[in-house]
Amino acid sequence: MLDLVATTQLFLVPYARELNPITVLFYESIGLTGVVLAAVSYAGIIVGLGYVLSKPFDVSFVTAVVSCYAFFASNNFALLLFRKSLVETPVL
Repeated sequence: MLDLVATTQLFLVPYARELNPITVLFYESIGLTGVVLAAVSYAGIIVGLGYVLSKPFDVSFVTAVVSCYAFFASNNFALLLFRKSLVETPVL
């Protein structure tokens, strides 16, 4: 839910750019409603995968999907707070 609010705010500020191509596609197609739809879809997919997939290989797949989502969410917060994405931030 917190990521949904951050992502919605992200589309309203001129200096920020969402990295997740699916969210951008939904936003360009149907506006802020698309951002909400994308967030709900991601949550549904992750919960659905948890019920359908078996262990142990599938745990790796779900972990990879959740890690990608966590990166996109963290990037949104960094953009809103610091006006720089995680991709633009130099690694020490």
